[in-house]
Amino acid sequence: MTTGPGAAGAAVPNVVMIVSNDVTIDSRVKKEALTVARMGCRVTVVGWATDGATTTAAMGDVTILRVPIPTRIKAARTEQRKRAAVPAAPVVGWRSDQDRTAAALRLKFRRAELATDALRRPRPAAPALAVRKARLKASGLVVRLRTSADRRATAWRAKRDERRGHREWGIRWRRELPEQLDRELALGPVLDALEFDVLHAHDVDMLGVASRAVARARARGREVRFVYDAHEFVAGLSQSGSRTKRVIAAWADHEKEFVAEADRMVTVSPTMADALVERYRLPHRPAVVINTPVVDGSQQAPSLRERAGIGSDVRLVVYAGVLTTARGLHTAIDSLAHLPEDVHLAVVCVPNNSTWFVRQLKAGTERDGIGHRVHFVNPVHPGQVVDYLREADIGCFPGLRFRSHEVTLPNKLFEYLYAGLPLVVSDLTAQAALVRENGVGEVFAVENPADMARAVSAVLDDLDTYRKAVHDPAFRERYSWARQEESLRALYQELLGRELPWAHPEDDAAGSLTEGERVPAPPLG
Repeated sequence: MTTGPGAAGAAVPNVVMIVSNDVTIDSRVKKEALTVARMGCRVTVVGWATDGATTTAAMGDVTILRVPIPTRIKAARTEQRKRAAVPAAPVVGWRSDQDRTAAALRLKFRRAELATDALRRPRPAAPALAVRKARLKASGLVVRLRTSADRRATAWRAKRDERRGHREWGIRWRRELPEQLDRELALGPVLDALEFDVLHAHDVDMLGVASRAVARARARGREVRFVYDAHEFVAGLSQSGSRTKRVIAAWADHEKEFVAEADRMVTVSPTMADALVERYRLPHRPAVVINTPVVDGSQQAPSLRERAGIGSDVRLVVYAGVLTTARGLHTAIDSLAHLPEDVHLAVVCVPNNSTWFVRQLKAGTERDGIGHRVHFVNPVHPGQVVDYLREADIGCFPGLRFRSHEVTLPNKLFEYLYAGLPLVVSDLTAQAALVRENGVGEVFAVENPADMARAVSAVLDDLDTYRKAVHDPAFRERYSWARQEESLRALYQELLGRELPWAHPEDDAAGSLTEGERVPAPPLG
């Protein structure tokens, strides 16, 4: 540790937080960093420089260091998998769709040519035409047989890949997650140079990198501490896109290998803390730091209704967050068929409203004739989210039934609540309990559009009652960021074995989440 301000003669703990994104929109990481800085610690957040440049930026008393993470090992592994997916000669069917299409077109040309040649004057000799006709017939048969074989082989490979993707036994993260090797090579030297006293790893993809950095520091004779901040229940992650059961099993294997090496854990809900204790037989229950928002008044949010192109006469349900099938947006969209015409849905799309998934959702709403009632809008800065959402009437989360969804409390719920919005949520364990116990909204059956419409109607018909519950001072205090800071401070004081100073802000904000200008980082070490 380094000497510096604080209690007389006390050392200033050097805390390094690591996360595998570029930090910009990760409000949880930013809030925790600012909170730990107010405990008198020197805090550096290390994130991923997606633009390839090593830079630093200031966020209050926190330094954000962004480091490039080349994905060479992952890229090579991806290429190997692509090659393995292409059958070697002799080929069953076609090597590619392009080859199959070209063969069909050549056949089409030869048929047209033969038909035309039969009409030419002078006409080609009959034996020659007969031979060409026989050869054409044989070629057509070969194309049909190869195409049929290709369909069967493609179906077989799809089933094989599905079996592989859903196999959960015998999966090892070192083989399945080559990106972890890239992260270690890029971040390991950086962490060594920062000479941390506490290394705080956010999410499972930083767990192994942190564990090895701690081991190296202790081998050099340094007394360091290690915190693992579990954002998700890894073994129960939702399946979406490339995140198959096989990939989830690999992440679970990764967590299982390193989780016991953390000195303390932090997680996002009481239900998830209990689940982690049960799964890993932890000696200490993880500290619960619910991802409630802070109020950043430094930037004014744009108007949600203006961006959506609607007026104040529209009753508006909003969803804000990442869009995947597992988030259940199809349920919210389909529920509009059971609701009056003046009820609309605004979807705040993270990372933006031009992704492939958003385009598919838009196309579906147009086919169903409800495109004018579903509005896909871009997100805002993390500090503007609460203000941005205020113009809606209801906040929704129609998530599907995955174990990780069951035990977590998504930050969007508290962004809605701080914006003054009652909730309509699917009946996942943790979020349903929050809504029912506090009377701040309604719960509906997972993937049931009609039941979601019932819940939305119930809230809209009695908005004043639900809003009163949302604004209850005791409820808001219980789920304030100031209350979450108490839990984080208690953990750090226990971890470091001493009382830490506390510079509590005048309001409920943990400080502005706005960063200063990014500048080239000086050499480390």
